[in-house]
Amino acid sequence: MTHVRPAYGEGVGTGFLAGLTTRDLRPQQEALLEHPLWAGVADGTTTREQLARFALQDSFLIREIYRLDGLAIAKAPTPEAADALIAKLTPKAGAEAGLVRFGEAVGLTRRDFSEAAPL
Repeated sequence: MTHVRPAYGEGVGTGFLAGLTTRDLRPQQEALLEHPLWAGVADGTTTREQLARFALQDSFLIREIYRLDGLAIAKAPTPEAADALIAKLTPKAGAEAGLVRFGEAVGLTRRDFSEAAPL
């Protein structure tokens, strides 16, 4: 039996979550893919320093997003909305640890990550 995944935002209903999940994000996705960092990764011109900076910044963002997610869950208007927000955390599990391993491969230390601050 083949499982067909619903389109992004499909089946969410109306209200709180529908407004968060039905926006067309293709322009943002395309802008991310065309970012100079990823273009440099694709053509081999990104430096270790640039990759290290990326790892530190992304790790910082992930750490802060967990905090924001917790606040959003606490303030969710319904149990269903809270459940949906909790479910969105599952794919993020382990993301920061993966970035730390990546950062170590480009010369960073765990201390670098613990001291990371936004640019």
